Amino acid sequence: MAVAKKTESTGFISNFTNKFKARTVFFREVWNELKKVHWPTRKQMMVYTGVVFVTVGIFAVLIWIVDSMLTFSLTSILK
Repeated sequence: MAVAKKTESTGFISNFTNKFKARTVFFREVWNELKKVHWPTRKQMMVYTGVVFVTVGIFAVLIWIVDSMLTFSLTSILK
């Protein structure tokens, strides 16, 4: 009976090596993509952060107003 030769090694070491190579390639590609990113300056980040804080504050006040109106109307209806 003829036994087919394995063209690819399937042992523990080769499996470990292949996974290591794949991870190495992945992280190298990630690093190359991160180099292409346009990172904002410190001043831009401060402006963006301020915009987020103001927006969150405005929506918090709006939700508080709606909640207060609903609470007032429901308590007056249920009395």
